[in-house]
Formats: sequence, C-alpha cells, structure tokens
Amino acid sequence: MNKFPWQELNEGLCHNMTYLNRLVELIVGHNMFLKSTTESVYVNKPRRDSVSSLLRKCELSESLPGHNANQSAVRK
Repeated sequence: MNKFPWQELNEGLCHNMTYLNRLVELIVGHNMFLKSTTESVYVNKPRRDSVSSLLRKCELSESLPGHNANQSAVRK
C-alpha cells in the first residue's frame, strides 16, 4: 500500500508560501515606491487601493522612465 507523500506536499506548500510572501513584499514595496514617485499624478484623484488601480499604477510606472512615449497619457 502506497503512503501519501505528506513530506513532499509539506515542503511544496512551504515553498509556495515563501514565494507568495515574497511576492506580497514586492507588491507592497512597489506600491510604496509608486506612492512616492506618482504623487503628483494622483494628487487630485481619490485614493483607491483596489487591485486594478494598483495594476494601472504599475503600468504607469513602467512607462515613466522613458517619459516621452507616454507623456500625453500621463497628463490625461
């Protein structure tokens, strides 16, 4: 009779939780970075912490270093 591989399952879950915790740290850290770098863009808009608004901020921040390509989109 085969035993269920609890040890492997446990190690896999621990690895996934470590990965998820790191991902959350990166998202929170990136959000803090965005808050400081995009304050002027969002200063007159209501603060929303939904996932979709965080994704929009991430997309915006990726376009900011070039600055010229999406400058008109930033102003809108």
